[in-house]
Amino acid sequence: MKEIKAIWKPVWYELDQTLEVGVTDKFYLDQSQNPAKFTTGLDQEGDGIEATILTITHSQLGEIKRIDTSGLSYKFYLVSNSLVQIEAEERPGFIEEGLLKGKNLSNLIFEVRLLLL
Repeated sequence: MKEIKAIWKPVWYELDQTLEVGVTDKFYLDQSQNPAKFTTGLDQEGDGIEATILTITHSQLGEIKRIDTSGLSYKFYLVSNSLVQIEAEERPGFIEEGLLKGKNLSNLIFEVRLLLL
């Protein structure tokens, strides 16, 4: 088992994989970059890598326990038990509800620590 850091940057429109701390799943990563980068529905290759998500963090939102990428808005469930809802279709990156409501964070970048199995 090996721990790595990866960058998750949403491309919106339900093309991103849902992420949740503590969940083991198959993830698609480009490991030719350092840190590794999550790939999306547009650029996934291969069979993916089985891993467990250890942490998800963002410089302004803080620690995140789950990112739900289904639907017209992505939902970010923070460790502080707050919910941040971000538009993912018409105005990608616009915060509709929660912390920083009304701001546009279209260039969101998250750091994810994974344990490769």
